[in-house]
Amino acid sequence: MNLKFIKGRNLFALFDQALVTIYGFIYILIIVRTLPQVEMGYLMLEEAVRFFLSALSDGSIGQAQIKYLSGCEPEERGDIIATGLIMKLMVLGGAFILVFVFRGLFADLMQSPALSTLLLMAPLIILSKLLHNHGRHILVARQEYFRLFCLDLVFSLIFLSLLFGGKYLTGLDTAMKVLWVSVISGFAVTLALPLFVKGRWAFGRYNRMWARKQYIFARDIFINTAGYWLYQRTDQLMLGAMVNPVAVAVYSIAGHFFKVFQLLNEAFNLVVLPGTSKISRNKDILTFEENRQVKKLYFSNGIILQSLAALLGLFLFITADWLIVFLFGADYADAALVLKIMLIGLVAVPFARLAGSVIAGLGRPDICAKITWITGGINLALNFVLIPKIGMAGAAVSSSASLVCMLVMYSFVLKKKLSVHSVGQADTSI
Repeated sequence: MNLKFIKGRNLFALFDQALVTIYGFIYILIIVRTLPQVEMGYLMLEEAVRFFLSALSDGSIGQAQIKYLSGCEPEERGDIIATGLIMKLMVLGGAFILVFVFRGLFADLMQSPALSTLLLMAPLIILSKLLHNHGRHILVARQEYFRLFCLDLVFSLIFLSLLFGGKYLTGLDTAMKVLWVSVISGFAVTLALPLFVKGRWAFGRYNRMWARKQYIFARDIFINTAGYWLYQRTDQLMLGAMVNPVAVAVYSIAGHFFKVFQLLNEAFNLVVLPGTSKISRNKDILTFEENRQVKKLYFSNGIILQSLAALLGLFLFITADWLIVFLFGADYADAALVLKIMLIGLVAVPFARLAGSVIAGLGRPDICAKITWITGGINLALNFVLIPKIGMAGAAVSSSASLVCMLVMYSFVLKKKLSVHSVGQADTSI
């Protein structure tokens, strides 16, 4: 087994994702006992919508920047950075219009009148963290994980300090108060950003060529992420529409354990995506040696990731009933069964997640998008059948079943992709 991941700078990629997950858990622990369950449900529904809008206006373009900054020439970096930021701002403006027009309809569908106002906060929160995330994407592309960790450490300290302060001053007893903490902390961390990206942040000019390339890549990444949204976030939305916001609150508590697995998956993605991009160097065709390096990168990281996920899944399955009541209170005890069902799918994710990182790094995020949409479609169909019958447990069964199907699809596709040298857009066999 190659243990390179757990040595040197790559270790800070794991530290960074661990940090993000830890402050995410502390965030929930702080608010869960002060927010009424219905307000918690409102907050989780707003987050589900914000996840989609953030992927549209920030995350997908950010992944495109990681891809092209990892393999570009030094003189091209400034134009890629500037072009990507302009694209993010333009798309975020469109996202705000979308929210403003449809917020009332969505609130009625979710049986949650308060969402009509809360949804207006989503674009503001995304805007507050836009420059922070832009800096993160640059540091990931340069594989400067120590700086990335320090930047996120500063954000987590600011966020948690404001959260504790807000709880002391206002009680944080409504979803709106919690959302304002996110806005203020996002703008605050932007002030510290130059300390971490100085000398690595070189603005150039808007470049139509790089806009076209980033648009094509980001489009496929967004389609992929939208499918991911289907199988991860629509569970909450469908529970809100078919049951009530309280069911969303309870289900979301089980879903927050997903973040522990996500931290592992994303930490290894921070290594595998830019690593694959660096090997391929934005080429359509790989040599035999480059193809071998990609395989080695995938399997050496995948074995470690899968082992960690299996151990974590076993621990959570054994302790779920006690852990949820201890952390979140007896009102959320029903989340334990949901978590146990979800663990089946979560343990199946690691090799699939890294396969997606490899395929995206080879310049074919469209393949990931197809697989993710199929996965999302399976989850959506199962939700329609199972939620009316068994409620939250039905949503959990749908989630796990769809993730197992995703693993099967990625295993088949990656085996085929790595058995040939042609890996770019010229390869249209899949």
